[in-house]
Amino acid sequence: MNTHDDYSYGILPFIYIDGVWKVFLINQYGSGGDVYWTFPKGHAEGDESELQAAMRELHEETGLVIAQVQDEKTYVQEYSFMSQDALIRKKVVYYIGYATSMDFVVQEEEVREACWCTVEEAQQKLTFEPSRAMLNEAVLDLVQP
Repeated sequence: MNTHDDYSYGILPFIYIDGVWKVFLINQYGSGGDVYWTFPKGHAEGDESELQAAMRELHEETGLVIAQVQDEKTYVQEYSFMSQDALIRKKVVYYIGYATSMDFVVQEEEVREACWCTVEEAQQKLTFEPSRAMLNEAVLDLVQP
């Protein structure tokens, strides 16, 4: 069996509105035709840094504008899955980003829908437990307004 390593980079987009933290989620099309709730992410292009790739992918998938990124700490998810008779070992590195507006436009080829949620709502929507655990960790590191 073939095994491949795959790396992606993303932003955990947050905004503080009316005294409440909200986080942005996307309902993304998976490679096998499935759909799942997650955070925006994607692959680096050319000689992009991890953070540059994360910011570009966020903007491509959502149109969101980030005013500030916390880059002193990253949040990592690692998992494996099968694709075309190969085992893919996936590693995704995320950064916290603070949005300037709740306005967004989804990239319809990759994203079915998207929304801003309270942290509690996001916990209910996120498809995978590691994403919920990562969100809990990130919330503890948010810079209070």
